[in-house]
Amino acid sequence: MSRDLLFEIGTEELPSWYVTEGSRALGPLLEQRLRAVGLAPAGVEVFGTPRRLAALVSGLPERSEERVEERRGPSAAVAFDAQGAPTRAAEAFAASAGVPVGALERRQTEKGEYVYAQVTRGGEPAAAVLPALLAGVVADLPAPRKMRWGEVDTPFVRPVAWLTALLGHEVVPVEAAGQAAGGGSRGHRFLAPGAVALPAPAGYAEALKGAWVIADEDERRRATLGAVSEAAAAHGLEPVVDPALLAEVANLVEWPFPIVGA
Repeated sequence: MSRDLLFEIGTEELPSWYVTEGSRALGPLLEQRLRAVGLAPAGVEVFGTPRRLAALVSGLPERSEERVEERRGPSAAVAFDAQGAPTRAAEAFAASAGVPVGALERRQTEKGEYVYAQVTRGGEPAAAVLPALLAGVVADLPAPRKMRWGEVDTPFVRPVAWLTALLGHEVVPVEAAGQAAGGGSRGHRFLAPGAVALPAPAGYAEALKGAWVIADEDERRRATLGAVSEAAAAHGLEPVVDPALLAEVANLVEWPFPIVGA
């Protein structure tokens, strides 16, 4: 069984170039961290606007994958006395590996006889693993320059204003950059400044559209070009499209509104 995960980092206005750079970095970083703990997702979709970076993780397992790790301990001569009874060294190694002393294995190697432990890792509920993992993503999301504000320990490219972490219908208790995560988002700063309810992670983009936010960068770029072209045509004009300028403008707004000046 699997569930979807939505993770959103709400911020003060980001530089236009970092909307693209930050969202493109967020997806791979989050997927890498999830796979490292045995929570390989089916897919990761990213979103970015001037006020948020977000990732929608689909098909996240309910529990991390179980795996067996082998650990080598002290030599057999140190781990067991002349009568074959375990010594304090064997007991300490077994305790550190989380296995009973009787589960230790003696094995001959090129360097002599050593004791080994088979340690089972994983199997934890995703909800228990995610708080620390997502907090680490906030701290480690790359940026050329980061800033600090107030008494917050975690630097970020701009002050973090809110966090959203929703696993299925449950809020993940993430705390990072001075914020505690909730289960809702926020709308356009001026047109819909209040909270935006999110019934489920998959409904994220559509819920934000109802609050005047186009979360998908490519869709917002197309909407910007369409709005400019329509406004120009109404005055018998044709826009000169500069792709770099279009990308910059689309990342300065959460919903495009064209204005024809003279």
